[in-house]
Amino acid sequence: MSRKVSYSHPGIGLLKLTFTLAFAGINAPQAGASDLAERPGVEDEFVTAIASEQERLWNVMLFGGPLSSGSLEDVLLFKSDYEDAGFVGLALGREVYSNDWFSIELEGGIGQMFGDSRGAQVWGAGYARWHRFPWNNTLRTTIAASIGLNYSFRDLRFERQSAAPDDAKKLLHYFSPEVTFALPEYEQTELVFRIHHRSSVYGLFDCRNCGSNTPTIGVRYRF
Repeated sequence: MSRKVSYSHPGIGLLKLTFTLAFAGINAPQAGASDLAERPGVEDEFVTAIASEQERLWNVMLFGGPLSSGSLEDVLLFKSDYEDAGFVGLALGREVYSNDWFSIELEGGIGQMFGDSRGAQVWGAGYARWHRFPWNNTLRTTIAASIGLNYSFRDLRFERQSAAPDDAKKLLHYFSPEVTFALPEYEQTELVFRIHHRSSVYGLFDCRNCGSNTPTIGVRYRF
């Protein structure tokens, strides 16, 4: 899809094709099938009309960044210090609903912490994404946030220290706000700024200070 703010069904593309064929017939009543076959420009227009209506429902993203020593608020306010550790991840997502203003996406991902805090992670989450911005004709922009679960296969060193005196938890809530930017002519390719955030949700996961924050930058491709 060229992402649009309005919902578009593939059947609309077929409807446009029908009208285009009818219009061609009205303007050239004597033309047969062989005549149309000799007009590649007409065929190209048909293909373009259908392709422009197709939805790009799937996406894949590669992203990474340094592990923060601070809270989510510190990261958002750009006043955080950082650990000698980092993260790289790969995520696959699919849009399941969209309208003129926002969309809902499901995402699954795998990642690896490295450096002083090592450990593999997997997560699954649902994202609510807002698309409507007045400058989208110049720079396509979205903001989104997730709710989901993140599982670390090891107790991360930083999370063990920050959780004390509680025990660190491998399974935590996954809340990862993000903002994306894309050029209108290449809107399927997005530059993504995301905070990879694991947390106990104020003790909901039986730990008061468990979790970590990793500000990341990545590239997402929609197909």
